[in-house]
Amino acid sequence: MFGWLTGSAGSCGGLPYALDKADKAENSASSDLGERPSWIPFRAFPGHSTASSSSDLPSVGAANGGSMSKDVTVFKCTKQNLPQPQLSTALNHFSNAPKLLHPNLLKVLAFTDTKKESPNEGELIIVTERVVPLEEYMKTLPANGSSQQVLFGVYCLLNALNFITKSCNLCHGNVTLSSVYVTPLGEFKLFDYYVTTPIDPNHGPNGTFRSNESLVDSSYRSPERVNSNLQALIRQGPQGIDAFSLSVLIQKLYADPKSGTGRNVPRELATALKKMQDLNKRATFAYVLKCPLFQKGLVKIMESISLLPTLPHPEKCEFYSRCQPMIIDGTIPENISKYRLLPIILTDVNQSLSKTPLTEEARRLLITVLEPMFQSSSLLTAVEFGKTVSPLLHPLFTVNDRAVRGTLLKWLSPLLPQIDHKTLNKIFDPICSGFTDSSSPLRELTLKSTSGIVEGLTASNLEKLARYLVRLQADQEASIRTNTVIFIGKIAGKMTKNAREKLILPSFVRGMGDPFVFCRVSSLKAVRACGGMFGVGEVAGRVLPVLCPLLGDGSSEVRGEAFNVRASAPAPAVPPISWDASPPAASGSGGWSDDEEPDLFGSSDLVQPSQPPQPSKLNSPTKPSIKSLRLNPGSSLSKTSAEPDFFNDFTPKPVKTISNRTTGGLKIPKKKVGTLKVKKDKIEVKKLDDDPFKGLDGGWDDF
Repeated sequence: MFGWLTGSAGSCGGLPYALDKADKAENSASSDLGERPSWIPFRAFPGHSTASSSSDLPSVGAANGGSMSKDVTVFKCTKQNLPQPQLSTALNHFSNAPKLLHPNLLKVLAFTDTKKESPNEGELIIVTERVVPLEEYMKTLPANGSSQQVLFGVYCLLNALNFITKSCNLCHGNVTLSSVYVTPLGEFKLFDYYVTTPIDPNHGPNGTFRSNESLVDSSYRSPERVNSNLQALIRQGPQGIDAFSLSVLIQKLYADPKSGTGRNVPRELATALKKMQDLNKRATFAYVLKCPLFQKGLVKIMESISLLPTLPHPEKCEFYSRCQPMIIDGTIPENISKYRLLPIILTDVNQSLSKTPLTEEARRLLITVLEPMFQSSSLLTAVEFGKTVSPLLHPLFTVNDRAVRGTLLKWLSPLLPQIDHKTLNKIFDPICSGFTDSSSPLRELTLKSTSGIVEGLTASNLEKLARYLVRLQADQEASIRTNTVIFIGKIAGKMTKNAREKLILPSFVRGMGDPFVFCRVSSLKAVRACGGMFGVGEVAGRVLPVLCPLLGDGSSEVRGEAFNVRASAPAPAVPPISWDASPPAASGSGGWSDDEEPDLFGSSDLVQPSQPPQPSKLNSPTKPSIKSLRLNPGSSLSKTSAEPDFFNDFTPKPVKTISNRTTGGLKIPKKKVGTLKVKKDKIEVKKLDDDPFKGLDGGWDDF
């Protein structure tokens, strides 16, 4: 019964619009926006504009409104083979849709009859703003409901019908769930004028209404319509007929569990609904609009937003100052904040920035409007943000006002994911002017806000940032100097090698000498965190000379962190050990005689020089045991400087010569560790226990 125009399903009769899913539309008679009553001849599909500019749009009179929307909804109806009753309703709708203009009626952007000269060929096409059917919208509401959004929708329908019945003197006749659509803003829009008719005081409704009104769902039809009581229809008039239908629709909306009222109509509204269904004289829409529910909450907020463009600056500032908390707590829903409030705010900001020099009035408006602007902007995608908000960032950062600058810096980090690198580098220079501001809170806020922008900066801007940070280390405010060190530590890994060499280590060294305790602590922590970036030579030559005095710092926190840095420093590799395998040759009577054994270490348990001990840990060496030592008179035993370092702070020294029958060359420890006996040309040392070093503090020197 209902088909689509032959040819490309993506085309819209020559209009600069196309369907989003042309292939599906070509082979389907059902609407892509959900199921609709079978008698309705139009099918709705999501579409988009193909015009490059607003000048490419067709001239369709006031119906077009002179605007172009990228996202649209396309309604199509094929006239060919359409039964006469449905063709008449389609033509009635096609005729009325462009003429009826009201904020709560679905806005028509373009329309065309591809074969106007033929009543049974071609197709009727109507392009409107992007919407979804009310039934589909209710499914998207949160599980716990949204009573304010449903109430606001009811308010929209009351206004729409009040306009149609009172101002236009028409009866809509098809107020049902399927004739209401919802915009991304959450506004309910009335459409589907299939049986819309004037009510003549003498003759009643027109022929289209009389012939086809029975197609409407019977639950929405008033008793006089069901009974075909012409006199009652005339007596009730347009408002009475549509009031009954709307009361049924409202009851069905609140019966939905997602209405947020526990399936119950609010008490104040329930009283009005009874009067809207009265058999004698029904309540008018103007009367229902006076319900107390419509004087507060979201309805009141939406009225205020709608009036914003016409309000004087003091009242605008007062409203904007209250907006941000309402956006945060959900009093202003996200869709309204994004699609209704934000466009008005952006217009006000553009107008304020266009005034050169900036007037006091414009300055005050900017101060109050930036918070709700950025709060709403956080809901945008990166693409949407780039098209709407990004162009305003550079002009805003050039405004010479600390309150404006402070708000911009506060929101810089939260909005970074939405700011592209090109815009970021463009606003970098104005941001850096805050580093030299005479206000210390603004300098500190600038420092904190720029910590996240490093990854998006160019190499030249990174160099500029490094110079600003070096200057901040001489700031008179201790907190700024401390935060500068923390900032450098956080961005160290993101900076180029050249920038690290120039900035990082000198900054940490400078910070370790700062008179402020927490600046020294932060510098030490930064050194420990960035230790892998420094070579051994840099640590030994630049860090240790400053670190060592901090080991005895007057602050326990500084001392503790200094020891942590010392403990975390990597131990240098132990150099290879070179041993002299043969003792120095003695000459004269002091040397070995030919008939005496020449092997000094052959019968000894001392560690052999060719196999020096390799301790597993330098702090806990394996000590050699000495059982006996035999020397000829005049012989000497020396220790080379290449012997292993058994103790951390031990420097090897040569062993002094032991003379015949004397102990003049041997230093005897205070503690008795053994006995010394002289037998002719031999000196024997006998140990008292297994550890001759037990109780000795001086190591080899004491022995």
